[in-house]
Amino acid sequence: MTLNNNIINLLKQKSGLLFDKAGDFELLSSSVFSETGRTIGVTTLKRLFNYINDDRKASDYTLNTIALYLGYGDWEQLVHSININSAWGYDDEGTIYIQSLEAGTRLEVSYLNRKVLFVVTKRNGENVLKVVSAENSSLMIGDECDIYKISKGSFLEARHVYRGESIGNYKTRGEVSSINLHQIENANSQLYNDKLHVFGAIIGDIIGSRWEFDSTNDYDFEWLSNENGFTDDTICTIAVADALLKRRDFGVSIHDWCNRYPNPMGGYGGRFAQWVHSNNPQPYNSYGNGAAMRVSPVAHWYKNLDEVLESAAATARPSHNHAEGIKGAQTIALATFRALQLNRQQPKSAPQHIKEILAECVEFSGYDINIKETAVMNRFDETCQGTVPVALWVIGNSNSFEDAIRRAICLGADADTLGAIVGSIAEAIWGIPDNIKKTILRFIPDEMKQVIIQFYEQVDKE
Repeated sequence: MTLNNNIINLLKQKSGLLFDKAGDFELLSSSVFSETGRTIGVTTLKRLFNYINDDRKASDYTLNTIALYLGYGDWEQLVHSININSAWGYDDEGTIYIQSLEAGTRLEVSYLNRKVLFVVTKRNGENVLKVVSAENSSLMIGDECDIYKISKGSFLEARHVYRGESIGNYKTRGEVSSINLHQIENANSQLYNDKLHVFGAIIGDIIGSRWEFDSTNDYDFEWLSNENGFTDDTICTIAVADALLKRRDFGVSIHDWCNRYPNPMGGYGGRFAQWVHSNNPQPYNSYGNGAAMRVSPVAHWYKNLDEVLESAAATARPSHNHAEGIKGAQTIALATFRALQLNRQQPKSAPQHIKEILAECVEFSGYDINIKETAVMNRFDETCQGTVPVALWVIGNSNSFEDAIRRAICLGADADTLGAIVGSIAEAIWGIPDNIKKTILRFIPDEMKQVIIQFYEQVDKE
């Protein structure tokens, strides 16, 4: 979506660029980084200047970065300070983007003599509108509509309508005359308090999901978009956390949660998919990196390393019972545990001890983390022994949570899983900025949020 001309002119004045050629956007990206220490990708800048035709709104991170570059505290302060009706190139007041809404939000939409009440819910990690009531409409209560946006004066169009096992589509014959939006408070509102928590593994997974099969080597990649979603890495991490909360067998919990979400973004790997869909799932001697991406909750749960390592092995064995699979899970749990332990003993001390943490992991595992970037760039390796050492190497070269995630994903490897593994350790070392946590919540189903709330409440008590 194009920025308002007033804001574009401010960027021209600040940068001294005319933006009459493509190279100017690369110069602006570099200027923004030099000024703020934050990154905006060239493609994102081209979209905002209407150099590329794309009606998606930019992320909060991008907008706040622009504001900082122009000398304002945040995007809201910028918009209010220059006194404009819309921060965008046309009046966007009457348009609602469904992926930007929180689960539980209600929308009442009127067109012709019809009125439909929707509630925002999740389907395969994406926001959809579920019909709560419908007057004079062919839509039925319970229909789930995949709608990108709703605009006053435009037709309401659903790319897909899910009705039980049937899938269709829908388009109104008349223009939308009114949209009433109601944000509902729900049990998950406590996620927005000062103790806001989200697993680093889940953030790494969701950020990386878009790039799993369309890899990027651009460190400045767009952080979040409507193309992101949670994958099996998030589902399995939640399953491990839920098992700890309920003192439940890890295998039973993982099997249960994966069957609740049988078609996640990216699907399940071939043999693990068979395990998920089996009525009697048995370990299959896997050493895949799935063992390492789901293990982080045990490092938060236990205060004794022996218990952490024993529990880490237990999370792997139901499916990934090969020695390499178990070792991969234990190594990530060890790194995460040590960082948490250091920060408990002395807040924010873990970043000063990264070398010691990694040295202990190398001694425990025997992994070689003296890695050259060219050796792992664009190399898709789904094994623990091919992924865990790379994750440790990424941590050793990073200086913040976001930096670690960006470095992991722009390697062009198994982006979501490497992001999840790196995110597990990065959370423990640096913590996660609240703005990053808040922007990720819209991708997480409510029942998963509830597990996260309960898990961290229990951990914080001990």
